[in-house]
Amino acid sequence: MQEPLAIVGMSCRLPGADGLDAFWRLVESGGVAWGPLPESRLPRDLYFDPRKGQLGRSYSEMGALVSERQPDPRTCPITEEMRHRYDVAHLVFLEVTAHACRDAGLDPFAMPAGRRTGVYVGHTGGSTRIGDIVYGTGIDETAALLGDVDVARRLLGPDVAAVAAEVTAAIRDRYPGRRPGERLDLGALGAARIVQEALRLDGPYLVVDAACASSLQALAIAARSLATGGIDQAIVGGASYCKSDSLVLFSAAQSVSNTGSCPFGRDADGLVTAEGYVALVLKTLSRAQADGDRIRAVIRGIGVASDGKGKSLWAPRREGQMLAVERAYPDPTEIARIDYIEAHATSTQVGDATELGALASLLGKHLPAGRRIPIGSVKANIGHTLETAGLASLVKVVLAMEHGVIPPGSTCRELNEEFSWDEGPFSVPRESLPWPRRADGGPRCAAVNAFGIGGLNVHLALAESAPARAPAVVRPTPAGDDGAIAIVGVGCVLPGALSVAAFGELLDRGVPALADVPADRWNLRRALDPSGPRPWRTVAGRGGFVIGFQYDWRRHKVPPKQIAAANPLQFMLLEAADAAIADLGGPARLDRARTAVVVGTMFGGEFSNDLQMGLRLPETAVHLRAALRRRGLDARQVEEIVAAYDKKLLEELPALVDETGSFTSSTLASRLTKSFDLMGGALALDAGDCSALAAIAAAADMLHQGTCDAVVCAAGQRAMDLMAFEGLSLEGALTAEPVAPFGAAGTGRIPAEGAVVLVLKSLAAARAAGDPIRAVIRGVRVGSGAALEEVAPRVVHDAAAAARVPASAIGVVEMSGSGAAAIDGVVAAALAAEYGNAGAPARSAGSLDGLVG
Repeated sequence: MQEPLAIVGMSCRLPGADGLDAFWRLVESGGVAWGPLPESRLPRDLYFDPRKGQLGRSYSEMGALVSERQPDPRTCPITEEMRHRYDVAHLVFLEVTAHACRDAGLDPFAMPAGRRTGVYVGHTGGSTRIGDIVYGTGIDETAALLGDVDVARRLLGPDVAAVAAEVTAAIRDRYPGRRPGERLDLGALGAARIVQEALRLDGPYLVVDAACASSLQALAIAARSLATGGIDQAIVGGASYCKSDSLVLFSAAQSVSNTGSCPFGRDADGLVTAEGYVALVLKTLSRAQADGDRIRAVIRGIGVASDGKGKSLWAPRREGQMLAVERAYPDPTEIARIDYIEAHATSTQVGDATELGALASLLGKHLPAGRRIPIGSVKANIGHTLETAGLASLVKVVLAMEHGVIPPGSTCRELNEEFSWDEGPFSVPRESLPWPRRADGGPRCAAVNAFGIGGLNVHLALAESAPARAPAVVRPTPAGDDGAIAIVGVGCVLPGALSVAAFGELLDRGVPALADVPADRWNLRRALDPSGPRPWRTVAGRGGFVIGFQYDWRRHKVPPKQIAAANPLQFMLLEAADAAIADLGGPARLDRARTAVVVGTMFGGEFSNDLQMGLRLPETAVHLRAALRRRGLDARQVEEIVAAYDKKLLEELPALVDETGSFTSSTLASRLTKSFDLMGGALALDAGDCSALAAIAAAADMLHQGTCDAVVCAAGQRAMDLMAFEGLSLEGALTAEPVAPFGAAGTGRIPAEGAVVLVLKSLAAARAAGDPIRAVIRGVRVGSGAALEEVAPRVVHDAAAAARVPASAIGVVEMSGSGAAAIDGVVAAALAAEYGNAGAPARSAGSLDGLVG
C-alpha cells in the first residue's frame, strides 16, 4: 500500500449483537451466540439427519442468527418498494451501512455531493426467496422426469403425467412465482445496488466472492481504487444469511459441527454456519485527516495470495497463507510489532493447524525467542459468518484496540494437538487481558487473517491510530507508457466460436450464431408461450448457446466424473485460459507467484438453479408421496418411486453431487489458480452486465499498484435456462429475433452465454519481456447513478480522459447493445458527444450482440 487507509465509520449486526456496543459486550465476556437453529431456517423433517453422509441432508442443526427486526426507515433511506424488490439480506445490509455512515459523520439521507463513493460487498446470495422462485419455475421440467422412471410407468401407467402435473401444481401453489411487470432484485448484486440506490451514490458498486475471504477481498478492491484515485471514499461490507442450503452443502464436505464452534480446540470437529452484516466507511489516511474525521483504526497493509496447485480445491496450503502474510508487510520488521492476531480459525482440525503452522513459521523468524502473541477467533463467539467473516474479525480487533482489552480467544477446553503450542509463538487467552499501550509510544498493532476454500487468502495489518500528521501521499507511478495495460493473450469459448480463430471467422461472415434452445438443455416446448409474458413461461426461446463444447479432461487431469457434475462454466473458462496463456507463449512466460486471477460473472446462473432443484428433492418428495398415496399405492411402492425419481433427477441435473465446490462462484477463479499453479490471489466479482469490464478495471488497479505482475482476467456467464428466459419475458426485455444494431425497432435482447480470458500486463512490462501485444487498454472507468442519461456521458468522458487518447484518434466504437432502442440511443448519444467532434475522421460503430446475443 502506497498510503494507509483510515476506517472512519463502522457498524455491525451479528449473532447476539445488534450494534457495536452489544458486539463488544459479547466478545469481551467470552459469550456465545450459536446454538440449534429454529425450524424456520432448518426444517428437520426435510433437511436434517444426524447420520453423516446422507445426500441432501445436514447432520448439523447448529447455527447463529442475527435478531429478527425490520430495518427502521427513520434511520436509513428505505422505501416500501425496496422492501418488496430486494432480499431481506439486502435490506439488513442497507440499514447497517446507514449506521456506518452516521458513525463516519455522514447523513445517509443526504450524502455529500461531489464525493465519488464506491460500494464493495462480500456477498454471494441472500435468503431462500430466490430459491423459491427457481423451484417454482423449474418444477414443471423436473417433475416431468417422472415419465422416464421405469417403476413409475409400471405402477402408474397412463397416470404418470397426471401425478407429475399434481406435484407441479402443489409446489407452484405454494411458490406462485414472479408476475409480469414485477420488478425484483434478488440476485447477489442487490446487496451493493440497494446501497448505491438508497444513498444516491455515483461510484462503482459490485459484490465479491472469494468464499470465506470475500469481505476482505472486497476491501482490497476498494483499497486499490482509493489509492489510484478512482473513488474518494468507499463503503465496504459483508452480508451473509444462514439457511439450510449452506448446511447441506457443508455437510456433504463433512466440514460442519453439531457440537459447537471451538477454534484451536482438540475436539474441534467443524464450523458452525452463521449469518452477519458489517459495513465500514474507508478513506485514504490523508483524505480522512484533511476532512477532520475521527479515525477508528488504520489499515497499514493488505496481503493477498492464492494457494496455487495444492492437493485439491479444498485442501489449504501453508505456502499460500504465508505469502499473503508476507505481502502485508513489505518491511518484515513490522511483523515484530504485532501485539495480537485475529485468526480465521474455522474450528476444523486441519484448517486450524495449517493456519497456525503458516503463521508460526513466518513470525518465528522475526519475534524474540520466547515471545508469545495472543491469538483468538471471533468464530468462538458467533460462529462462521462466511462472506462476512473477515470484516467481523476486523471489527472485533478495532473494538479491542479502542477498549485496550484482548478478549478470550476460544471456547475450547484443550488445544489442537496438531500444533506444537510449547514451541510456537502463540497463546490463546482464556479470559480478557489488558492490552496496554506500547512502551515506545507507537500504536498498538494487530493482524487479521481470512482464508477461503480453494486457497484464497487475505491478511490485514492494522494499527489503532494514525500519526499526528499524514505521511506524504505516494501515488502509484505507472511503469512507463502512462500506466497503459497490454493484452498479451486471448482465449474464448463463445456461441458459434469455440476458439479465437473461429470467432474471427464468425465476425468475418457476419452470420448470427443464434439457435433455439438445444434439446439437451431444457424443453422449450413445455414453456413457450408467444402470446405474452406470464409466470413459468417464455415468449421466445432463441439465444446464443455454446454448442458442441467438450473439455478434454486429460489436459489438466480432471477426473471425468468431476467434470460431469461440476459447473460447465469452470471448464469453458479453463479452455479459454489455456488458449490465452498459450497465446502469450505458455505458462513459462508468467511469474506464477505474482500472477492473479479475476473473474467477472453474474453470481448464480444455470448451475445454481440446477443445484436448487436437487436441494429441494426432500420437499418434492413430500408432494410426490401425497399424489402417489391418493392413487392407492402402498408405502413400499411409494418409496420405490420416490427413490427412483431422486436418482433420475440427479442423473439429469447432477449439481447436488458436485465435488468441486461449484456452489460458490469463487471456484471459477480457484479452478484457474489450481490448474496453472498461480499464487497472486484470486476472486470472482459481480457487477451485473458490467461484470467483464469491472473485472478489467479491478485487474488494471492491481497492475497499477504493483500487487502482481500479470492478471488472468476472465469473464464468463452460463445462465440460459428457463429461469433466465422467463425473467426477461416478464420484464418485457426478451425478443425472438435480433434487430440491427442501433435500430429504432429494438424492443429487447437475445440472451447468450460464453467465456473470454485475457492475460494482462503493464505495457512497459510486456514490452520489456518481449510479449506479444494484442491490444492496449489506455483507460477504463466504472460509474453509476440514478439515470442513464447522467451516467453514460460521465463514464465515457472519464474513460476517455484516463486514456489520454484524442477523440480524433478513435476510429471504431463498439457498443454493448441492450436491444432496447431507448437505452441504446442514450448510450450512442453519449459516445457521439465524446467522439463526434467536428472535423474528426469518420467513425464506424458496431455491436456484437446481433451475432451472438
